[in-house]
Amino acid sequence: MGARVSLVTHSRGGLVGDLLCLRDFDAQIDAYRRSLPGLGPADGHTPQQLQQVVHELDDAHADQRKALRALAAALRERRPQVQRYVRVASPAQGTRLASANLDVFLSVLLHLLGTVPYLLGNPLYAAFRRMVIEIARHRCNPHLVPGIEAMLPDAPLATLLRSAPVQPGVQMALIAGDFDGANPLSRLGELFADRVFFDAGGNDLVVDTAAMLGGIAARASARVLLDRGSTVTHFRYFGNSASRRALHGWLSTTDPAALATLADFQPLPAPGQMPSAHGSAHGGAQRGGLGTASGAPTGTDAASAAEQPVLVLLPDFLGSGLRGPQGERLWCDPERLLDPRQDNGLAALAWPASGVEADAPLGAAYGALAQHLAGSHQVLPFAYDWRQPLDVLGQRLAEFLTGVLAQTAQPVRLLAHGLGGLVLRAAVHARPSTFNSLVQRPGARLLLLGVPHQGCHAMVANLLGLAALPRTLALLNAPPALAPALDLLGGLPGALALLPRQASVHDALPVLADAGAASGLWQQAATWTTLKAHNQDPWFGDGLGATPSQAALDAGAWLWLQDGAAAPTLPAAVAAATVQVLGVAPRTPCGLRLE
Repeated sequence: MGARVSLVTHSRGGLVGDLLCLRDFDAQIDAYRRSLPGLGPADGHTPQQLQQVVHELDDAHADQRKALRALAAALRERRPQVQRYVRVASPAQGTRLASANLDVFLSVLLHLLGTVPYLLGNPLYAAFRRMVIEIARHRCNPHLVPGIEAMLPDAPLATLLRSAPVQPGVQMALIAGDFDGANPLSRLGELFADRVFFDAGGNDLVVDTAAMLGGIAARASARVLLDRGSTVTHFRYFGNSASRRALHGWLSTTDPAALATLADFQPLPAPGQMPSAHGSAHGGAQRGGLGTASGAPTGTDAASAAEQPVLVLLPDFLGSGLRGPQGERLWCDPERLLDPRQDNGLAALAWPASGVEADAPLGAAYGALAQHLAGSHQVLPFAYDWRQPLDVLGQRLAEFLTGVLAQTAQPVRLLAHGLGGLVLRAAVHARPSTFNSLVQRPGARLLLLGVPHQGCHAMVANLLGLAALPRTLALLNAPPALAPALDLLGGLPGALALLPRQASVHDALPVLADAGAASGLWQQAATWTTLKAHNQDPWFGDGLGATPSQAALDAGAWLWLQDGAAAPTLPAAVAAATVQVLGVAPRTPCGLRLE
């Protein structure tokens, strides 16, 4: 009786925490019932079936009213005293993700879980998959999945929490989040989530930020911390230093008066407004492109800058901005791609589209790096059209480096990321004399970051629609469609240059026994035609997959042909000046298995 407790809740647990903070709310329970005619299972129904659904909803809410009266009686009898209460990322006002967009979200969730090696072929994953599909079908049915129904924006629980009286003395803090992507793909995913799932509002990829401010917060005079950054997602709050520090401070301070002055927290904003974001170290990087003189000093510092080594920065696939014939930004402008008034933003990226030029590496991915390196180097970003064949890109890089060497006597250094490293190798094939001159200068260096010298199976997953990139692009179509995104990727020589040079020992593809030799399996058009026929997807449909032409595959394989049968190498003098950074991740695609 009268136990003094403190609460820390996360996500849907916040709905339970709010209920435990109520006192004498019997009068509000009678209003706990269906309020909108639109609630019901996702599938279509006849008028007679819909009437039956309405009766089932009413019955389910009657059961929940009975349970709420029992809870109210228990709270009145035991009178627990909630003292400190920290609610983290709770859908206290419902989340739009639980409504009509749940199908697409669960599709992405199933795909991500399917990439975990332990779950591949595991019967538990198959069972979970069936369960998720049933949840999607019955998400609004409070009999079958009351937990999902309770998180709908117009669910009776959200209405109850907004109006029920709160016990006195609750010292409540909210930790809310807003994901701010820091690389091109995550920025695209962020803008897609904002527009499609959350109607252009802030979110942590699962719950609307505004919804986190609802529930009993206003009547408890709660204070709020808004954490915004590239690491702020629904399942990472307790790994972020800002969230952990604020939570610890709220629970551990001995002076209740100090709670109102904690620097991390601020008063709850008025309805319809958002609190200002906490100045955490994981905020988003700049989102524009890098100019060719990014970070270069001006004025009296210009002479000293000219005495610094030159650093040429080569971004990865998708890492350079692209502009169209009229100067319009084609990549990466998520808002343009998502704008229904634009004329098929994906089609403008198709190859070969005339008048497309690279302008600068994307600042969201490389801005902070370039700014840091500008303190010790003259940074010259080399943006390139990542759609083009490697022989074209290699020739352009060789010409660029020849000009740089002619203009400076300083050491020239190259930093190449991903596909940028293959462009560098293509340039060595195109003009080896340029690289001989480059490495002869004292202090010359080449740094290769995660370069797929033998290709990568991640591009195989992309072309089959089994990875995040094509599925994100697919959702830009109205209605969402995977085929246009796969057709786009399958026609880009730059993308096809990332295909594995030869089949992996992990590949188990009996259907491809006659498709071609293992050394050139992925460079055979027949391989992709066969895989498309066997590809199955419960969300986007069966029989999907890119079918690149043999001409496009041959263009993509240009670098492998230059290497011949030997393993890819650099000339001895160039290799001596080269350092490679190799990453290891347990979930990196390494083969393809037909199930």
